[in-house]
Amino acid sequence: MSITVIGEAVLDVVKTPSGETKELPGGSPANTALALTRLGVQTHYRGRLSDDSNGQLLFDHFKSQGVDMSAVIRVSEPSSVITAVIAADGAPTYQANLKGASDYGWQPSELSKPLPSDCLAVNFGSLATAIEPGASAIANWVADLPEQVTRSYDPNIRPGLMNRTDEEVRLQVDYLVRQSDFVKASDVDVQWLYPNLSVADVANLWANQGPDLVVITLGENGAVAARPQRSLMEVPPKVVTVADTIGAGDTFAAAVLRRVAQDQMLGERFEEWVSNDDSLLLGLHEAAVAAGITCSRNGANPPTWQEVSAAL
Repeated sequence: MSITVIGEAVLDVVKTPSGETKELPGGSPANTALALTRLGVQTHYRGRLSDDSNGQLLFDHFKSQGVDMSAVIRVSEPSSVITAVIAADGAPTYQANLKGASDYGWQPSELSKPLPSDCLAVNFGSLATAIEPGASAIANWVADLPEQVTRSYDPNIRPGLMNRTDEEVRLQVDYLVRQSDFVKASDVDVQWLYPNLSVADVANLWANQGPDLVVITLGENGAVAARPQRSLMEVPPKVVTVADTIGAGDTFAAAVLRRVAQDQMLGERFEEWVSNDDSLLLGLHEAAVAAGITCSRNGANPPTWQEVSAAL
């Protein structure tokens, strides 16, 4: 059993409140692939990585951590470099010029390689599903995935970094939500997308548009989970000293998928897993603990399963 992750891998230039600057491998989908791997899940990463020095650094980093990089395409466009300015509360603000970067140039022909035969879930989202021309290619590829594959989506909205109008982004997010079985978003995402709706309203709205499970993380306030025609489920936070929140949401999603995989319920049995309150509560609790550990560290540095289990 394996999971495939598609999307960007970027070099994060992290500027801390103390004035320190660090260059760290990142990118929401690549972070998710790393988190899944450290949590013990066989993970294949699909990305368009530059053949420049940053692209090689990213490739070497994720491969050294055990992520299967055999489906990566190496291209001549430059790598994505994003500056993350960390506020005193650990929340990052992102700055970048991503026009023409390697991660967003997907063509349909580049997505023709079949999934591994044991792949039961695909995780996608973030800038790779928002920046054209690759966003439309990925959206069409997701729509054509086999029905037995669990589709996991994280919009990971980054205002100012996407080369589309706000309304175009909203329409794309709505489309991908309808294509998904599992949606993980943050309260910051949904407040930007739907400023006139509450987090609970958005969670229930999305849960009745197609997904079996919608989880919206609330930072220090935990998370809420919504299922079709069911009451909201609240997830208490894991209290930690926050270094920054980079990669926390990616780790949360990875930990949920790890629990489903551990229960052997990925694929056609995902809806059955979601409907079991005990299984879902356990998965969400583990995800909160894993995300908390990531928040306690600088950059996207997700924990191993041994670290999570020790903190449960």
